Amino acid sequence: MANDQPAPAINKLYQLSLSVISAKLVEGSSSLFASKPDTYVTLTVDSKGKNHRKTDVVKKSWNPEWKDDYTILVEPKSKISFKVFFHHVFKTDSLSYSGTLDLLPILLQHNGDSKYCLHYNSLFKTIVH
Repeated sequence: MANDQPAPAINKLYQLSLSVISAKLVEGSSSLFASKPDTYVTLTVDSKGKNHRKTDVVKKSWNPEWKDDYTILVEPKSKISFKVFFHHVFKTDSLSYSGTLDLLPILLQHNGDSKYCLHYNSLFKTIVH
């Protein structure tokens, strides 16, 4: 950390603004004879159901856009789990992609400045491909 900024308190809760913008899904990844999927994203902090968010379902798209903004409570050591699901009417929704973002290395890289935490365009690229 830089000398002029104190280290973040590890067990203190902070508000984090987070946006789920869009995804580029691999065509044909929902099943062998699939049409375009109905898709949504869930995000969970530290694998606890208390801090869980879910986007609306975007119908029939390989490139869904949500542009949803959330405020969540996190600790600097929190991990945020992102999961992309295909919604099905007559059966259980299927998990299509998942990934986890570890906040602490990003905070340390940017001297504790949280405005950089989720400004990584490669986040979903990493999860979806």
